[in-house]
Amino acid sequence: MTKTTTQAITVAKEYTVTVNGGTGNGKYVAGQEVTISAFVSSGRKFKEWQGAEGLYFTGVTNKNSATATFTMPAHDVTITAVTGPAEYYVSVSGGSGTGMYEAGAIVTIVADPPEAGKQFKTWVVGDGKVLRFTESNITSSTAKFFMPGEAVRIYASYEDIPVTTYTVSFAANGGTGTMSDVTGVSGEYTLPTCTFTAPSGKQFKAWSVGGVEKAVGDKITVTADTTVTAVWETIPVGHTHNYGADWKFDSVNHWKECSCADKDEVDAHSFKWVVDKEATETEKGSKHEECTVCGYKKDAVEIPATGTPKTGDSSNMLLWAALLLAGGLGTFGTVAYSKKRKEDAE
Repeated sequence: MTKTTTQAITVAKEYTVTVNGGTGNGKYVAGQEVTISAFVSSGRKFKEWQGAEGLYFTGVTNKNSATATFTMPAHDVTITAVTGPAEYYVSVSGGSGTGMYEAGAIVTIVADPPEAGKQFKTWVVGDGKVLRFTESNITSSTAKFFMPGEAVRIYASYEDIPVTTYTVSFAANGGTGTMSDVTGVSGEYTLPTCTFTAPSGKQFKAWSVGGVEKAVGDKITVTADTTVTAVWETIPVGHTHNYGADWKFDSVNHWKECSCADKDEVDAHSFKWVVDKEATETEKGSKHEECTVCGYKKDAVEIPATGTPKTGDSSNMLLWAALLLAGGLGTFGTVAYSKKRKEDAE
């Protein structure tokens, strides 16, 4: 006997996966996991899978993974690996420009502002690497270079600002003697005492700096080699000066004190008496001699008290009258008062 049965058979439909630029080509049934890997040549990097829209990636992979896994949909899939130039890391210390750059890209780096008294010196590249700069060079605080096919470490270096110094020279301008040059001057400089010997009949008046008269002790700003010239003036007739004393000063001016010759050596008209305080009947006064040329003052001397009231002072006479009238001295008192008044008048 022959018996025949019919059995239903289900055949799973397969779909095609086409991978351009990578592996994973084949036929897969819907729901099957498909693994694809991109080909990446030297100096290039993987960017993404093009044509992956709608695919469900599994695990930690996604369309930007060079090796990725997705669940096969119920349709054919064509996917392409997209690559590009490789990117490398640039680390900048002491400036800006840190980041990832493709090989061959132009990288701009800018040094931080220097501290006070410092200036930018150069960029120092780590690991002994040599960079190819463009539109600038390694000593430019803002520089540009072509990104090599490797990571770069670079940092900004600084140095002290060099100080430029100058020389101050002195011109006698008709005087004699010498004054040594002062070297290594930069910025503020204080004018010294003149040690030139003055021409006959002259005395030192001031220094001339750039045509402007300056006194000893004045400060000038030196920004180039400078010549300081002595200025002379005629010594006043009938007056002797001694400028050997030290300089004196107050909040407004500075000066050398003049020491006049002894009175016996100078014509009488060079000095005059000036009363500082008038003497009275009971109090002493004072006066001093003063030079009529330079105003030099000698020490003050005492004016004795007068001992008698000045003419016209009736205060004592009134006191006498009051006493006599109060005492009832009669005719004798009147005579005595008259006598006293006569003496006061004389």
